[in-house]
Amino acid sequence: MVRRVVWDKEAILQLEEVYLYLKERSLQAANKVRKSIKEKTRGLKNNPEIYNLDRFK
Repeated sequence: MVRRVVWDKEAILQLEEVYLYLKERSLQAANKVRKSIKEKTRGLKNNPEIYNLDRFK
């Protein structure tokens, strides 16, 4: 079964904060990290158990 990945507002803000922080140091690194996170998130649709659950949530 294919599922949907939903980003809540906090997650979107955190990703943006990380991006802006890295961008100050290296635009290339910031783009690479953001792209990697988004690609891995897209993979969760088809295989939601690929990563462990966040133990702090």
